[in-house]
Amino acid sequence: MQYKGVLMSKLSAISMGSAVVNLCAGREGSLGVVHSVFKKAVNVIGPDGRLVSFSVRGTPNFPSNVITDCPAEVSLQGLGIVPGQVAHYRLGTVTIGAVTIDLGGSIYFPALTRGRQTFRPELLPTTLAYVAECAAVTRQANANLPLFLALSRGAMPQGAEITLAEPFTASLWHNLCALSGALMNDCHPEAEASARRLLGLGGGLTPAGDDALAGFMVSLHFVAAAQQGSEQARLALTHLCERLIAPRGVATTIFSQEMLRFAALGYFTDVFEDLLLAILAGKKEELAPLIKRQLSIGASSGSDQLLGMLVGLSTPFVYLRFLCRPFDVIAFPW
Repeated sequence: MQYKGVLMSKLSAISMGSAVVNLCAGREGSLGVVHSVFKKAVNVIGPDGRLVSFSVRGTPNFPSNVITDCPAEVSLQGLGIVPGQVAHYRLGTVTIGAVTIDLGGSIYFPALTRGRQTFRPELLPTTLAYVAECAAVTRQANANLPLFLALSRGAMPQGAEITLAEPFTASLWHNLCALSGALMNDCHPEAEASARRLLGLGGGLTPAGDDALAGFMVSLHFVAAAQQGSEQARLALTHLCERLIAPRGVATTIFSQEMLRFAALGYFTDVFEDLLLAILAGKKEELAPLIKRQLSIGASSGSDQLLGMLVGLSTPFVYLRFLCRPFDVIAFPW
């Protein structure tokens, strides 16, 4: 297959996630078999059940994603790759059928592995309201529009009564709020029950409940890191998040399982992380384009992930006793 005179059977990585680098280190042979082929991504599943994705230019960075130089206008479905084919790795090159991918691109490391971030807790309440307002006026806000509107006006997630005509959106909101409240009250069994009700909630490759839960967990990790918690605290938070998503293997899709596995560690897309870092730093002038970019992800995934982030960041963290040191609880005005 050719595109503008260029043979598309030979691709090169623009960037690849650090998890892919670790997977390939010192390895030669099969990476796994092709699980699925979409317009923008080819997904390979390894013997351990984990996915590696090879995607077109312009897709978000993610720990297990390889972004190739294949133009976004070109469908990967036209390259002759089909489910069941073996993906071979040798000397920095992946071969799938007649397609070769040179993995010589730059490496994407999740933000939590790149050092300390700026945190302006005194600005957080007004920044969150501004983010919700920006999301509400963006047409990509979809079914979550009434939730973003309510958050922009100061609705508090814990116990907030928001009138929602759509039962699905009401269920998503109720379970997110229940999860937040349970963590505030240090009731982990209740938190796990709320997370179970979010797992697999909705349709699509990554259901809305999974997207929101992922956004929620990543926000917890970033606040904890910004407060300079100990390694013991980070591991404790990771352990709790892993308990929240423990039933994912039977509750949701394989794509959500991969997303949630990394989210429980605090790792996500560069799009989400850039927005989250700007929110924590109170960089209001940078937020509008970052919010628009986040909301452009998928049919509704970007919106659901953002909703989970806002609820997570709106949880005044008495719960961050995981930091093993005194913590000044953020005084939200609502």
